[in-house]
Amino acid sequence: MGAYSQLDESFWSEYHTFGLLWQPGEYIRWFIDGTLVYELNKEALQAKSNGTYTVPERLIPRGTDVHHRKPGSVRSSCQGMHMDPDSFGAVKEDDLPYPSQFKIDYVRVYQNPENVSTTCNPPDHPTEQYIACNRDLYLIREEEQALVTATCQGAASCVSEANMDYSVELQGVSLVVLSFRDEAAATALADLVAAHGGILGAAVCCAEKGADPSDDWTTCEQDRDELLDRIFRLAKERNLDLDFHTDENGNELARGLRYVALKAEQWGYQGRVVCGHCCSLAFQPPEELAKTLEAVRRAGVTVVSLPLVNQWTQDRSHEGGRTPRWRGITLLHELRQAGIPTAISSDNVRDQFYAYGDLDMLEVFTQAFQHLLSRCPLSVVYASSSQYGLRQRRTVDWGGGMWRRPSMRLPCAPAAATLFQHQTGLA
Repeated sequence: MGAYSQLDESFWSEYHTFGLLWQPGEYIRWFIDGTLVYELNKEALQAKSNGTYTVPERLIPRGTDVHHRKPGSVRSSCQGMHMDPDSFGAVKEDDLPYPSQFKIDYVRVYQNPENVSTTCNPPDHPTEQYIACNRDLYLIREEEQALVTATCQGAASCVSEANMDYSVELQGVSLVVLSFRDEAAATALADLVAAHGGILGAAVCCAEKGADPSDDWTTCEQDRDELLDRIFRLAKERNLDLDFHTDENGNELARGLRYVALKAEQWGYQGRVVCGHCCSLAFQPPEELAKTLEAVRRAGVTVVSLPLVNQWTQDRSHEGGRTPRWRGITLLHELRQAGIPTAISSDNVRDQFYAYGDLDMLEVFTQAFQHLLSRCPLSVVYASSSQYGLRQRRTVDWGGGMWRRPSMRLPCAPAAATLFQHQTGLA
């Protein structure tokens, strides 16, 4: 049941309101921009007969029968949308300009004040059951799921490749492999990051074969210095901070963290670089570890540990049947003792790398306390706020780094302490 309405060209460039007033069992009225354009009442639907054929009475839905759908459709059929103006024909896709968008600003539902039912799951229309049985119709993209989850977990900020509008403050990071050798494309990417207030980044020595000459994605043995110089130059020319995905493996010779730190000092980028993961640091012999820590300290690089995903992925067999031999986490104690700012964070939420995360920073905190730290870790996690340009928020942020890493916001004032549930072990 419905009617045609002639629309002018403004309907393809401006917002308009479409309304429907439904009195169950009595009438349905359609409005455009507050003007009544069509009404259908019960008298118009009485049974009719011409002596040969009889059309039975057609009922305006009363809303009490689960088999009756509420009259809520709005369709558009006109030349402006490249459709047959005299029918609800299919869109002529070959003539339709792309990209095209149909934007809806809001949908509002009002109730009769004399018969209010605020529930979204009334007995005669079991909405919850329908959604539960048709979850595929309500699934959202992975990057949206991560941000929805972050919002639910109370996150204040995320460093992310996603570009969505949620209450979580986002910082976009351009995560590319170090072997991004197309200089024109790299320049265009840096311009794009700068235009959106993002952070420039790359993966260095982070593949499973990181530090092996055969890894020409992230190790780039032959032209590593040249590629790192390009990243720092592009960042410095645009006043961009840098965020590197480094050494996410257990290879002793994977020293991307040291390479980045030396370049940061060379380019005068002290205090403006973050390196995440840094798992291979745990395998460096004492003399090499000392060299790396000193270079990182001088460069003021912040190191971010991601305990959940690193413990899950590191030393794990793709074929199965083998127990991982090491924890897969970086040396937080040694880093702190060397005067290097550190942070703990969450990463890879519900993706192919870590399918179980939900951006709950309290979970990350407790796991870090159990597996990384032997005493109260508050001194470990305070560093990331300033590293991510969040000074103006007056918050203590736990987290940071790249990919999907939220920070949990705790007001600096007036709170004097944060309380956690705790149980001591039984002797």
